[in-house]
Amino acid sequence: MLLGLPPGTVRNFDRHPVKFGFSTIFWNTLWTEGQGPTTLGIHCDPGHAALAEFPTDAHTNWQWWHVVHRAAPLRLDGLPRGLAPIVRVIDDWHTGRALGLVIEATVGAGRLIVCGFELGEPAGADPVSRQLRRSLTAYAASPRFAPRVALTERMLRDLVV
Repeated sequence: MLLGLPPGTVRNFDRHPVKFGFSTIFWNTLWTEGQGPTTLGIHCDPGHAALAEFPTDAHTNWQWWHVVHRAAPLRLDGLPRGLAPIVRVIDDWHTGRALGLVIEATVGAGRLIVCGFELGEPAGADPVSRQLRRSLTAYAASPRFAPRVALTERMLRDLVV
């Protein structure tokens, strides 16, 4: 199952909130008093089966622009330490928080992919978002989709406000 969260529903940090952006930090968030963006891009494994139908490098590049501009990073601090995001958001080096954009886990007897962006229309109407959704959907329907980390319903609820 795929769960796409609208960015306004994703829980952020009360103190020093994450300000996700396509470009990296201009200089230093301590000097700019947290001026956005406060992230350094994304990191992923282009060979991961979830991204098999979505052309990407291991780092932020232009096909992520549409996705990132309508996304919010997922907080991983309340999730099991073994959870490795399919797509990781790289936080500011001063705060170094664990953040993800796409994660996978089991919840009860089910398997779930959670995204910090909407998967449906109209947010997913652009070709890039459609292709990413297609790639994630194909992975979720495949035998390769076998998440290793279990989340409780409470952990899942804590991802949203």
